[in-house]
This record gives sequence, structure tokens and C-alpha cells, in this order.
Amino acid sequence: MGRARKIVCDASSVRVEMSTGVDVLGDRIVNCTGVASDALIAQLIADQLATPDALSQSAAIDHEFRLIGPNQAPWPNLWMIGPATAGSLGDVVAASAISKQAEQLSARILA
Repeated sequence: MGRARKIVCDASSVRVEMSTGVDVLGDRIVNCTGVASDALIAQLIADQLATPDALSQSAAIDHEFRLIGPNQAPWPNLWMIGPATAGSLGDVVAASAISKQAEQLSARILA
């Protein structure tokens, strides 16, 4: 499917333009990126859709894994789990910690 090239968000939906030219429409985005630099997160911050985390290495999230927008309010449909959440939640690299985040987030999304 390629890499995300552009993301357009509004209060009720997201559209991701992929590098292959395909547009993916949805209600939510969950970014499970690793600790390396991530073009998607960098673009969200550059486009002022997300706020940098305390370490300026990723995007800031709240305790429900929602990305924090530039107005300091969490997005209702943008989440992030995994090592990229370290600047907001502390070190998260072990598979058991990431799977726990995934379990907690899926319960919130399905609630």
C-alpha cells in the first residue's frame, strides 16, 4: 500500500494519501511506529495537527493514547502506541508493554 504521504483530518474522519496514489478513508489512525524518526509524525507536527512531546522526538499524546493538537486538546480520532509514545508516557519498548497499550487502546476504540 506504500507510505503515508499526506493526512487530512476533520472532526469525524481522516483521509490518508498513500505514496502509491491510493487514498485511504477511515474514522481513526493508530500509529505504532518505532523509535526512529517517523515522517508521518513529523508531517503532523509540521502541519500543526500535533504537538511535539516533551522530548521533541515524537508527537505528544494523552493518557488515552490520543494525539494532542496544537490547541492542547486531544484528537478524537488520532492515536499512537508503541515506542514513539516514550516522550509522553515513558519508555515503551518491550513487546509486553506495547501489547498492553494495544489492548487498552482497542478497548477504548470499541467502547
